[in-house]
Amino acid sequence: MKKGFAIATFICGAMLSTVGQSQELTEQQYNQAATFAVNATAATLYHEVGHMLISQFQLPILGKEEDAADNIATVMLLAAEDDNKDAMLIDAANSFFYSNNEGPEEIEDAAMYDLHSLDLQRAFQVICLMVGSDAELFGDLADEVGIDPDRQESCAFDYEQIAGNWNRLNETFIAQGNNGQPITVSYEPATEEHEGAAELLKNSQLLETVAKEITDTIELRKPVSFVGRECGEENAYYDSENEEVIVCYEIVNLYFGQVAKDILENPNG
Repeated sequence: MKKGFAIATFICGAMLSTVGQSQELTEQQYNQAATFAVNATAATLYHEVGHMLISQFQLPILGKEEDAADNIATVMLLAAEDDNKDAMLIDAANSFFYSNNEGPEEIEDAAMYDLHSLDLQRAFQVICLMVGSDAELFGDLADEVGIDPDRQESCAFDYEQIAGNWNRLNETFIAQGNNGQPITVSYEPATEEHEGAAELLKNSQLLETVAKEITDTIELRKPVSFVGRECGEENAYYDSENEEVIVCYEIVNLYFGQVAKDILENPNG
């Protein structure tokens, strides 16, 4: 049973000294930003797991695969009925809001035909599925971001449809069990610029935890590697040729910086 909101308490190791704002944050503020960074990274990791499952089990997808991966990640996290995973979704939605606010005022044509939906759409979709899954628990959140009552009510249909289809895909296409191929976890060296993010990711044990969740419940057809890596860009991605899910240290820094900037610009909340 869900018991309301609770922020996940991950181990927040070394200061992200390469993120300029961290030097101006109190310890409490730093931990707040670090927790947000790990939560948002967790939701991103589940999104890439969605791509991995689509590829390995050749799941039928109509529409954008990126939207499907978002929905898979959201229903997987909601199905856990776990406060920490709820927090991951909340922070993922907030990250999309931050990204939208940092973007250009006018939407460029390229954004309209991009593989991903607009950040603002992705944020509202996550919250729509949340309130659709449990109006009592997530109604205040939906009210806070401005989803009107009629849409909140129809979000319940959206959630039932997507969650029901995900269950059918599991029953039909995805082998259930714990005797499948393994997921290995590794962390590549980071330069000084990203060593704080690398240590934060490693100390959180996020990659190890999600790897165990997947292999305990799903019999993967091919071995997979979860890799922490410095990529030269703020990204995370699934490499189907090498069966790797890559979490870039840069995206951990991005998420940390989003909240750190908000804290410093709005010290009174």
